[in-house]
Amino acid sequence: DTVFYEELSKKRTEIRKIFSDYFSTKTKKEILERSEEKITKELISLINERLSLGKISSIYFTNYIFLE
Repeated sequence: DTVFYEELSKKRTEIRKIFSDYFSTKTKKEILERSEEKITKELISLINERLSLGKISSIYFTNYIFLE
């Protein structure tokens, strides 16, 4: 769906902020205690709340980098 991809493109900065805000409010311990599935579901929900032309069903990330 071209229109939905355009919305995603326009909201790229907002979506990145969702990731940043999500991870910055959690400690390393909290992140490691959550399953990847739970984190993914929470992020998908947060992103889909801000989308109006469609919904995403999955996201992928390969690793976490912790800065201390």
